[in-house]
Amino acid sequence: YFGDLAETYISVIITGGEPTIQPGLAGLVLSLKSAGAAVHVETNGTNPPPSGESAADWLTVSPKFGADISAAAVGAADELKIVWPQSSANVRFLSDLRSRFASAGCKRFYLQPRWPVSEGDALAVSDLCRRLGFRLSCQMHKTWGLQ
Repeated sequence: YFGDLAETYISVIITGGEPTIQPGLAGLVLSLKSAGAAVHVETNGTNPPPSGESAADWLTVSPKFGADISAAAVGAADELKIVWPQSSANVRFLSDLRSRFASAGCKRFYLQPRWPVSEGDALAVSDLCRRLGFRLSCQMHKTWGLQ
């Protein structure tokens, strides 16, 4: 169906809404990979991601505070990305999530300021990155005004 994607696309990113609630996600990932694309899925982690041969080549989990994160998502995550601040969340939420994902083998941890970014949020995120071992992530498409 997709032909030879490798000639045109190096990678395909599947993101939300929430892709793991779509019944055809595993088949889509497998089809894209079969066509030569590297597949990256970004999920909130509340549902198990596709696994086995239909697993994404890269899985980003970006949970919301208070969400029940699937153990399968934690175990498969290559990257944890948290938008900050979140309503009712505290620093312990960040620290505990980072520890949980690190214990499961996740290697990349990003903290992303909520949009629009206030100066106070930017300073807080910078400080939290330094103190808790996150890297800074920015939504450049919003900064540049891309739709």
